[in-house]
Amino acid sequence: MLIVSCNFRNPADNLKVIFSFKSTSAIISGQFLDAGTGLPVEETEISLHIQGEGAEYVLDLAGASKTDFTVENGFVTFGIDENVIPTEAAPVALNIIAEAPGYVTSSQPLLIDKDRPFQFTMNMVNIANPPDGVGANASIAGQAGLDGALLNTISLNTTEPISKAGARLSIPAGTVITDRNGSPLTGQLTTTMLFYSNLQDNALAAFPGGFAVTLEKNEVGARESVVFTTAGFVAIEILDSSGRTAKSFSQPAQIEVDVSGQTLNPETGASITTGNILSFWSLDDEKLEWAFEGKGALTTPDAAGNYKLGFQLTHLSYYNLGWAFNFEDGSACRRSRNVILRGISDYTQLNFTLQTQAGRFLRAGAVATNDSIFVLKNVRASTPVVLSFQAFGNEIGRVEINDLCAAGDIPVALQAAPEGRSDVNIKVSAYCKNQPELVLRPTVPIYFRKKGTSTWYYAGLMTDGELTVNDIEIATTYEVKVTYGGKTKMAEYTIQVGQAAYILEFEISDDECPEISG
Repeated sequence: MLIVSCNFRNPADNLKVIFSFKSTSAIISGQFLDAGTGLPVEETEISLHIQGEGAEYVLDLAGASKTDFTVENGFVTFGIDENVIPTEAAPVALNIIAEAPGYVTSSQPLLIDKDRPFQFTMNMVNIANPPDGVGANASIAGQAGLDGALLNTISLNTTEPISKAGARLSIPAGTVITDRNGSPLTGQLTTTMLFYSNLQDNALAAFPGGFAVTLEKNEVGARESVVFTTAGFVAIEILDSSGRTAKSFSQPAQIEVDVSGQTLNPETGASITTGNILSFWSLDDEKLEWAFEGKGALTTPDAAGNYKLGFQLTHLSYYNLGWAFNFEDGSACRRSRNVILRGISDYTQLNFTLQTQAGRFLRAGAVATNDSIFVLKNVRASTPVVLSFQAFGNEIGRVEINDLCAAGDIPVALQAAPEGRSDVNIKVSAYCKNQPELVLRPTVPIYFRKKGTSTWYYAGLMTDGELTVNDIEIATTYEVKVTYGGKTKMAEYTIQVGQAAYILEFEISDDECPEISG
């Protein structure tokens, strides 16, 4: 642990020693949201595993190497070793894998390319209560013998209620099902299948890792970076009574997936039609890389206007149907035009949303408010989009862009913060139950929200126990949340005229204090 400063109070103040430390470079904070409700996943613990080339540099906030975290209340914070400075030329690449009871296992790649706070949001799908645009079906169907061979055929259907589109899976009897290590699944099997529509924002927001992806294997077997346009995707999981997860089949299973007739073919600009050729890819859920699996032609639509695409599969994964655009032929670019944000200094917290001009979700995230130049990485070319910016859920700027990959900067004038706002200083300290003389001033992210609302907003990175937040409404009550030392603490404040500082102090348990205080 690095002690940045150490001060001694007057003995009359009980001689408290104040530690203020930061043993990491970039500090990374994440929210895990229920894709259906938009609220943090708070009712169950999330097991978070960090993989990837940069995983060896991941530390907890006490400076200890750590890649497995237990996430409570839907928030996590960790850092990168202070001796590793992320840059665009030498980024730190991480793969985030989150598991929680009752939720689909979710994964997301992170590319840390600057030595500054980094935020991410992961949308997790609750199988029993999926978001609009997702159909889910979990069935205790199928029995496997001791050798892993199915004693009966597994047939499973799922339908998304809005578009009436879905998917149908059939695994023939006699198929030997094995896990990632080649061990057979035995006994009673539970099969879960989810269908994600390409027409609903909540479903698209849950796409694993976003649409800018790495292909481990493209159509000719080469490695390639591409941008997906999806026509829908499915996730399939099979577990046996011992908790083993299926990975491979000894013979092909058959799946048929619907594609809504409202889908636009990005290669023609017109609605899809019978005979259109779509590709499909599978996801390696550990490396978070996709592999080309094949192509198929759309069949005649059904009464609901949904086309069909059938294919065989020999392993379980996410499967994406649609189109891929690469960087070599100019159909995508690695870095968009500069978007110049005028008036950004008025705001501490800022988010962006990128949509097609038809209103389809493409991506969303946080904006670094210490830089007026905003850039998107890995986007499609020649695609009209709408880029909007929000502060605390309110839109404060919007621009229509015909081509993110064209030349020239794009200015966006952000609305000035309204009257009746104030800048507020938040101070946080933590102390040990049996060491009251020891006070810790953390460097951690702070989240807050108006009382009575559901959405938590990232306020910024608190440094050495202090953070100034801009654009706070006077005479309004806010809830503040900080996660530190494995504990989450909340406090409630009503912002008063003339009061510029608010203090949050909380206790750390005995078993955590030695680890933190060294």
